[in-house]
Amino acid sequence: MSQASSGPLGRAPASSESGEAKPDTDPALTDVLDCLLRFGTAMMRAGDTAFRVREWTGAIARAMGVEALSVRLALGGITASARRGSEHATLTREIAPPGIDAWRLGALENLARDVRPGLMPADLAANLAAIEAQPPLYSLWQTAAAVGGFAILYNSSSRTVLAVGVLALVGNELRLALNDAGMTLAPATFLGAFAVGLLASLARQRLHEPRIALTVPGIIIMVPGTYAFQTVVLFDQGDTLAAMQAAVLGGFVVGAMALGLAAARFASDRGWVFET
Repeated sequence: MSQASSGPLGRAPASSESGEAKPDTDPALTDVLDCLLRFGTAMMRAGDTAFRVREWTGAIARAMGVEALSVRLALGGITASARRGSEHATLTREIAPPGIDAWRLGALENLARDVRPGLMPADLAANLAAIEAQPPLYSLWQTAAAVGGFAILYNSSSRTVLAVGVLALVGNELRLALNDAGMTLAPATFLGAFAVGLLASLARQRLHEPRIALTVPGIIIMVPGTYAFQTVVLFDQGDTLAAMQAAVLGGFVVGAMALGLAAARFASDRGWVFET
């Protein structure tokens, strides 16, 4: 897969007909800062750590002529203040729930490595748009096959592995679609786990497999590993408030997974509630 950038990003100073360099008009500081926030947001969503986001955002800021940059990161947003000469600007951008996208993470870091002095906001924005427009490397069915691999760890039959892949694909895609539509992650996860539980109730009758052999590997993909990782990293960095926020959000998502499966069991097997 080709990377979004093919060489160093930036521009050489414009020259007059006599060959002498002449300065270009500097872009507005707010435009520069908006592009920096877009880059930082993309890195956070791809699963990078706060330290790396600050490091690479600062490198790009220096290439764009920013003299001082302060970046404040939280799970739900990023705030940056910049100074260039007598200009000062502060902007905030919201961050959607993070995930892990290894290709996008590598492309963003390569983009930051390739910058050179004189980088313009339009050039950075164009490269970010190219990275963001890159489709997933694997199809939905390839993803389902990979998720079905969790069932292999439980020594499941080949039919069960296939069924788990389909269940996980349907439940996780529903969760992501609801989250993209504006629903917060915890209730979206609840509905995704609920769908997995209902479909497992139907599939177990044909496969003659225990419900737990279908539901547990089917929802592993929903485990909020990014929040758990960020909790540890943020505590290590001394950012206690953000670490607690990550831990609470992760706890809500895990609880939503359990409640979704329990609700599906109750809906499909009312007698389960009264079992002793």
